[in-house]
Amino acid sequence: MHQNIEKRAIIVAAVLGMVMALSGWLAYYLSGSEALLLDGNFSFIGVVATLAALKISSVKTQTSKTYPFGKFVFEATYSLFIGILTVGVIIAAVTENISKIMRYTRGETFPVVDASIILVYTIAMVVICFGLAFYFRAANRKLNGTSTILGAYTVQSGIDGLMSLGAGVTLVAFSTIDPAGEWGFLTQIGDALLVITLCALVLYQPIGLIRSSFIEMSGGALGDKVARDDIRTKILAQVPEDQVEDMFISKTGSAFLAVAFVSPEFFDAHSAAEQQKMRADVMAALTPSYPHLGFDFVMAPDVKS
Repeated sequence: MHQNIEKRAIIVAAVLGMVMALSGWLAYYLSGSEALLLDGNFSFIGVVATLAALKISSVKTQTSKTYPFGKFVFEATYSLFIGILTVGVIIAAVTENISKIMRYTRGETFPVVDASIILVYTIAMVVICFGLAFYFRAANRKLNGTSTILGAYTVQSGIDGLMSLGAGVTLVAFSTIDPAGEWGFLTQIGDALLVITLCALVLYQPIGLIRSSFIEMSGGALGDKVARDDIRTKILAQVPEDQVEDMFISKTGSAFLAVAFVSPEFFDAHSAAEQQKMRADVMAALTPSYPHLGFDFVMAPDVKS
Protein backbone atom coordinates (compact mmCIF):
# COMPACT_ATOMS: atom_id res chain seq x y z
CA MET A 1 0.00 0.00 0.00
CA HIS A 2 2.87 2.37 0.89
CA GLN A 3 4.43 2.05 -2.56
CA ASN A 4 1.07 2.31 -4.36
CA ILE A 5 0.26 5.63 -2.67
CA GLU A 6 3.71 6.98 -3.45
CA LYS A 7 3.79 5.74 -7.05
CA ARG A 8 0.33 7.15 -7.80
CA ALA A 9 1.39 10.54 -6.46
CA ILE A 10 4.57 10.50 -8.54
CA ILE A 11 2.65 9.77 -11.75
CA VAL A 12 0.27 12.64 -11.00
CA ALA A 13 3.31 14.88 -10.46
CA ALA A 14 4.83 13.88 -13.79
CA VAL A 15 1.72 14.57 -15.86
CA LEU A 16 0.72 17.87 -14.26
CA GLY A 17 4.34 18.99 -13.95
CA MET A 18 4.82 18.73 -17.70
CA VAL A 19 1.59 20.66 -18.26
CA MET A 20 2.85 23.44 -15.97
CA ALA A 21 6.30 23.55 -17.56
CA LEU A 22 4.91 23.84 -21.09
CA SER A 23 2.39 26.44 -19.92
CA GLY A 24 5.12 28.51 -18.28
CA TRP A 25 7.33 28.46 -21.35
CA LEU A 26 4.41 29.29 -23.65
CA ALA A 27 3.35 32.16 -21.40
CA TYR A 28 6.96 33.43 -21.39
CA TYR A 29 7.08 33.27 -25.19
CA LEU A 30 3.81 35.18 -25.53
CA SER A 31 4.36 37.73 -22.76
CA GLY A 32 8.15 38.14 -22.59
CA SER A 33 8.16 37.86 -18.79
CA GLU A 34 11.27 36.38 -17.18
CA ALA A 35 9.18 35.54 -14.11
CA LEU A 36 7.07 33.11 -16.12
CA LEU A 37 10.20 31.54 -17.58
CA LEU A 38 11.42 30.91 -14.04
CA ASP A 39 8.03 29.45 -13.19
CA GLY A 40 8.24 27.05 -16.12
CA ASN A 41 11.79 26.06 -15.20
CA PHE A 42 10.76 25.18 -11.65
CA SER A 43 8.00 22.99 -13.03
CA PHE A 44 10.41 21.26 -15.38
CA ILE A 45 12.71 20.41 -12.48
CA GLY A 46 9.89 18.34 -11.05
CA VAL A 47 9.31 16.55 -14.35
CA VAL A 48 12.96 15.60 -14.78
CA ALA A 49 13.22 14.43 -11.19
CA THR A 50 10.07 12.32 -11.53
CA LEU A 51 11.87 9.88 -13.81
CA ALA A 52 14.34 9.17 -11.02
CA ALA A 53 11.62 9.14 -8.38
CA LEU A 54 9.61 6.47 -10.20
CA LYS A 55 12.66 4.24 -10.39
CA ILE A 56 13.60 4.83 -6.76
CA SER A 57 10.07 4.10 -5.58
CA SER A 58 10.11 0.72 -7.31
CA VAL A 59 13.57 -0.44 -6.17
CA LYS A 60 14.05 1.09 -2.71
CA THR A 61 12.87 -2.04 -0.86
CA GLN A 62 15.04 -4.38 -2.93
CA THR A 63 18.01 -5.88 -1.11
CA SER A 64 21.36 -7.04 -2.46
CA LYS A 65 24.86 -7.80 -1.25
CA THR A 66 25.73 -4.14 -1.71
CA TYR A 67 22.48 -2.91 -0.11
CA PRO A 68 21.45 -5.62 2.38
CA PHE A 69 18.94 -3.30 4.09
CA GLY A 70 17.41 -1.90 0.91
CA LYS A 71 18.14 1.11 -1.26
CA PHE A 72 16.40 3.75 0.83
CA VAL A 73 19.46 6.00 0.65
CA PHE A 74 18.49 6.66 -2.98
CA GLU A 75 15.48 8.60 -1.66
CA ALA A 76 17.68 10.91 0.37
CA THR A 77 20.06 11.26 -2.59
CA TYR A 78 17.11 12.18 -4.79
CA SER A 79 15.91 14.88 -2.38
CA LEU A 80 19.45 16.25 -2.11
CA PHE A 81 19.62 16.42 -5.91
CA ILE A 82 16.27 18.23 -6.10
CA GLY A 83 17.42 20.74 -3.49
CA ILE A 84 20.71 21.45 -5.26
CA LEU A 85 19.02 21.70 -8.67
CA THR A 86 16.44 24.13 -7.30
CA VAL A 87 19.12 26.31 -5.72
CA GLY A 88 20.95 26.27 -9.06
CA VAL A 89 17.87 27.49 -10.93
CA ILE A 90 17.35 30.24 -8.33
CA ILE A 91 20.97 31.41 -8.62
CA ALA A 92 20.77 31.43 -12.43
CA ALA A 93 17.51 33.39 -12.38
CA VAL A 94 18.84 35.97 -9.91
CA THR A 95 22.06 36.40 -11.90
CA GLU A 96 20.20 36.87 -15.18
CA ASN A 97 17.78 39.42 -13.77
CA ILE A 98 20.44 41.39 -11.90
CA SER A 99 22.20 41.63 -15.26
CA LYS A 100 18.98 42.92 -16.83
CA ILE A 101 18.63 45.61 -14.17
CA MET A 102 22.25 46.69 -14.66
CA ARG A 103 21.74 46.92 -18.42
CA TYR A 104 18.65 49.07 -17.81
CA THR A 105 20.66 51.47 -15.62
CA ARG A 106 23.09 51.86 -18.53
CA GLY A 107 20.26 52.99 -20.82
CA GLU A 108 19.16 49.76 -22.48
CA THR A 109 15.41 49.37 -23.01
CA PHE A 110 13.32 46.20 -23.18
CA PRO A 111 9.94 45.27 -24.68
CA VAL A 112 7.05 45.89 -22.29
CA VAL A 113 5.65 42.67 -20.84
CA ASP A 114 2.34 41.63 -22.42
CA ALA A 115 -0.01 40.88 -19.53
CA SER A 116 -3.01 39.83 -21.64
CA ILE A 117 -2.65 36.11 -20.90
CA ILE A 118 -1.00 36.35 -17.48
CA LEU A 119 -4.21 36.48 -15.43
CA VAL A 120 -5.63 33.28 -16.94
CA TYR A 121 -2.24 31.58 -16.64
CA THR A 122 -1.90 32.63 -13.01
CA ILE A 123 -5.29 31.31 -11.94
CA ALA A 124 -4.72 27.96 -13.65
CA MET A 125 -1.21 27.48 -12.28
CA VAL A 126 -2.06 28.51 -8.72
CA VAL A 127 -4.94 26.04 -8.61
CA ILE A 128 -2.76 23.23 -9.97
CA CYS A 129 0.30 24.00 -7.81
CA PHE A 130 -1.39 24.42 -4.46
CA GLY A 131 -3.71 21.54 -5.30
CA LEU A 132 -0.66 19.35 -5.89
CA ALA A 133 1.03 20.53 -2.70
CA PHE A 134 -2.10 19.68 -0.72
CA TYR A 135 -2.38 16.30 -2.47
CA PHE A 136 1.26 15.38 -1.82
CA ARG A 137 1.07 16.45 1.81
CA ALA A 138 -2.13 14.44 2.32
CA ALA A 139 -0.59 11.39 0.64
CA ASN A 140 2.51 11.68 2.83
CA ARG A 141 0.34 11.98 5.94
CA LYS A 142 -1.24 8.65 5.03
CA LEU A 143 2.31 7.32 5.24
CA ASN A 144 2.91 9.22 8.52
CA GLY A 145 5.28 11.61 6.78
CA THR A 146 7.77 8.81 6.04
CA SER A 147 8.15 9.46 2.29
CA THR A 148 11.14 11.68 1.58
CA ILE A 149 10.10 11.80 -2.08
CA LEU A 150 6.62 13.13 -1.33
CA GLY A 151 8.16 15.61 1.10
CA ALA A 152 10.35 16.92 -1.71
CA TYR A 153 7.36 17.17 -4.04
CA THR A 154 5.39 19.11 -1.43
CA VAL A 155 8.19 21.68 -1.18
CA GLN A 156 8.58 21.92 -4.95
CA SER A 157 4.83 22.35 -5.56
CA GLY A 158 4.67 25.02 -2.87
CA ILE A 159 7.49 26.94 -4.54
CA ASP A 160 5.74 26.67 -7.92
CA GLY A 161 2.51 27.97 -6.40
CA LEU A 162 4.17 30.95 -4.73
CA MET A 163 6.05 31.80 -7.91
CA SER A 164 2.89 31.65 -10.01
CA LEU A 165 0.79 33.66 -7.57
CA GLY A 166 3.37 36.36 -6.93
CA ALA A 167 4.38 36.66 -10.55
CA GLY A 168 0.85 36.78 -11.89
CA VAL A 169 -0.59 39.30 -9.46
CA THR A 170 2.42 41.60 -9.66
CA LEU A 171 2.76 41.47 -13.44
CA VAL A 172 -0.92 42.24 -13.94
CA ALA A 173 -0.50 45.22 -11.58
CA PHE A 174 2.58 46.39 -13.50
CA SER A 175 0.58 46.31 -16.75
CA THR A 176 -1.62 49.14 -15.45
CA ILE A 177 1.32 51.51 -14.90
CA ASP A 178 1.90 54.42 -17.28
CA PRO A 179 5.31 53.81 -18.95
CA ALA A 180 5.91 57.57 -18.99
CA GLY A 181 4.96 58.06 -15.35
CA GLU A 182 6.97 58.09 -12.12
CA TRP A 183 6.76 54.30 -11.79
CA GLY A 184 7.25 53.66 -15.48
CA PHE A 185 10.55 51.86 -14.85
CA LEU A 186 8.51 48.93 -13.52
CA THR A 187 7.24 48.27 -17.03
CA GLN A 188 10.88 47.70 -17.99
CA ILE A 189 12.43 45.87 -15.06
CA GLY A 190 9.46 45.10 -12.84
CA ASP A 191 9.53 41.41 -13.71
CA ALA A 192 13.27 41.29 -12.95
CA LEU A 193 12.71 42.82 -9.52
CA LEU A 194 9.87 40.36 -8.98
CA VAL A 195 12.01 37.35 -9.85
CA ILE A 196 14.76 38.42 -7.44
CA THR A 197 12.23 39.01 -4.65
CA LEU A 198 10.51 35.66 -5.14
CA CYS A 199 13.84 33.84 -5.24
CA ALA A 200 14.87 35.45 -1.97
CA LEU A 201 11.57 34.44 -0.36
CA VAL A 202 11.70 30.76 -1.35
CA LEU A 203 15.44 30.09 -1.12
CA TYR A 204 15.14 28.74 2.43
CA GLN A 205 12.97 25.83 1.24
CA PRO A 206 15.48 24.04 -1.01
CA ILE A 207 18.25 24.85 1.48
CA GLY A 208 16.17 23.14 4.18
CA LEU A 209 15.65 20.18 1.86
CA ILE A 210 19.40 19.93 1.24
CA ARG A 211 20.10 20.09 4.96
CA SER A 212 17.60 17.39 5.92
CA SER A 213 18.73 15.13 3.06
CA PHE A 214 22.37 15.51 4.07
CA ILE A 215 21.52 14.63 7.68
CA GLU A 216 19.71 11.51 6.50
CA MET A 217 22.56 10.43 4.24
CA SER A 218 25.13 10.93 6.99
CA GLY A 219 23.15 8.91 9.54
CA GLY A 220 22.15 11.81 11.76
CA ALA A 221 19.33 11.81 14.29
CA LEU A 222 15.76 12.18 13.08
CA GLY A 223 14.79 15.85 12.95
CA ASP A 224 11.03 15.35 12.74
CA LYS A 225 9.97 15.87 16.37
CA VAL A 226 6.46 14.48 15.85
CA ALA A 227 7.71 11.21 14.36
CA ARG A 228 10.55 11.00 16.88
CA ASP A 229 8.22 11.40 19.86
CA ASP A 230 5.72 8.96 18.38
CA ILE A 231 8.35 6.25 17.89
CA ARG A 232 9.83 6.84 21.33
CA THR A 233 6.41 6.65 23.02
CA LYS A 234 5.52 3.39 21.30
CA ILE A 235 8.86 1.83 22.23
CA LEU A 236 8.58 2.84 25.88
CA ALA A 237 5.08 1.34 25.98
CA GLN A 238 6.66 -2.08 25.39
CA VAL A 239 10.03 -1.72 27.16
CA PRO A 240 10.56 -0.88 30.88
CA GLU A 241 11.24 2.86 30.81
CA ASP A 242 13.43 2.80 33.90
CA GLN A 243 15.86 0.49 32.09
CA VAL A 244 16.14 2.63 28.95
CA GLU A 245 18.96 5.13 29.43
CA ASP A 246 18.79 6.74 25.99
CA MET A 247 17.38 6.27 22.53
CA PHE A 248 18.65 6.97 19.02
CA ILE A 249 16.26 7.31 16.08
CA SER A 250 17.37 8.03 12.52
CA LYS A 251 15.77 8.07 9.09
CA THR A 252 17.16 7.37 5.63
CA GLY A 253 14.57 7.95 2.93
CA SER A 254 11.46 6.20 4.23
CA ALA A 255 13.45 3.70 6.33
CA PHE A 256 13.81 4.24 10.07
CA LEU A 257 16.27 2.87 12.61
CA ALA A 258 15.49 2.96 16.32
CA VAL A 259 18.00 1.86 18.96
CA ALA A 260 17.17 1.66 22.66
CA PHE A 261 20.25 2.01 24.86
CA VAL A 262 19.46 -0.10 27.92
CA SER A 263 21.23 -0.61 31.23
CA PRO A 264 23.24 -3.79 31.94
CA GLU A 265 20.48 -4.76 34.39
CA PHE A 266 18.09 -5.07 31.46
CA PHE A 267 19.98 -8.04 30.05
CA ASP A 268 20.24 -9.60 33.51
CA ALA A 269 16.53 -9.15 34.23
CA HIS A 270 15.18 -10.40 30.90
CA SER A 271 15.96 -13.68 29.18
CA ALA A 272 16.74 -13.89 25.47
CA ALA A 273 13.17 -15.07 24.85
CA GLU A 274 11.73 -12.10 26.77
CA GLN A 275 13.95 -9.69 24.87
CA GLN A 276 12.83 -11.20 21.58
CA LYS A 277 9.19 -10.82 22.60
CA MET A 278 9.77 -7.15 23.46
CA ARG A 279 11.33 -6.62 20.03
CA ALA A 280 8.35 -8.28 18.39
CA ASP A 281 5.91 -6.17 20.44
CA VAL A 282 7.77 -2.97 19.53
CA MET A 283 7.76 -3.90 15.84
CA ALA A 284 4.06 -4.77 15.97
CA ALA A 285 3.32 -1.34 17.45
CA LEU A 286 5.49 0.57 14.99
CA THR A 287 5.16 -1.30 11.68
CA PRO A 288 1.64 -0.05 10.80
CA SER A 289 2.92 3.54 10.82
CA TYR A 290 6.55 2.88 9.86
CA PRO A 291 6.65 -0.18 7.57
CA HIS A 292 10.38 0.11 6.92
CA LEU A 293 11.73 0.28 10.46
CA GLY A 294 14.45 -1.62 12.27
CA PHE A 295 14.70 -1.83 16.05
CA ASP A 296 17.07 -3.37 18.57
CA PHE A 297 18.48 -3.10 22.08
CA VAL A 298 22.07 -2.00 22.69
CA MET A 299 23.83 -1.85 26.03
CA ALA A 300 24.33 1.76 27.03
CA PRO A 301 28.01 2.78 27.01
CA ASP A 302 29.71 3.13 30.36
CA VAL A 303 30.66 6.81 30.34
CA LYS A 304 32.75 6.39 33.49
CA SER A 305 35.17 3.92 31.96
